[in-house]
Amino acid sequence: SNKDRVRVGDASIAPRDLVVSLLPQPKDLAGLMRGKTCVGVLAKGRKHGEPKAYYIYNVSDHEAAYTELGVQATAYQTGIPPVIAARLIRDGIWRGSGVMSPEQFDPDPFLERLAREGMPWRLRDDSARAEIPRVRALSSMGTVAA
Repeated sequence: SNKDRVRVGDASIAPRDLVVSLLPQPKDLAGLMRGKTCVGVLAKGRKHGEPKAYYIYNVSDHEAAYTELGVQATAYQTGIPPVIAARLIRDGIWRGSGVMSPEQFDPDPFLERLAREGMPWRLRDDSARAEIPRVRALSSMGTVAA
């Protein structure tokens, strides 16, 4: 997101602006996307002194998202969770005062609604690999080449 300009020949341009001007807009790709996309979080830590790691994720289908909402699955995965969070606050299920982080709220109502709104999630216990360096752990899941 660097807006510092650089000189290219006689022109001055921010590298970010150049990339943005060359890439297609996500809305223009919506009906063209095929297959599935996965979004997830790998949480690592210790419980009772033992290393633990859990991967929670959702797999969404691009064509199904486009049929239902006219967007690609990535936009669906980006938009639905904040809507659910806002509804939990509106309904008084998530309460608090001041600035609060997501970790301070009970995740169960969120996860229940996530599944109900068409984003079923899965939880994988990766504790056996909890001590593996991060890049190696991701590599074993097929998302980063070693």
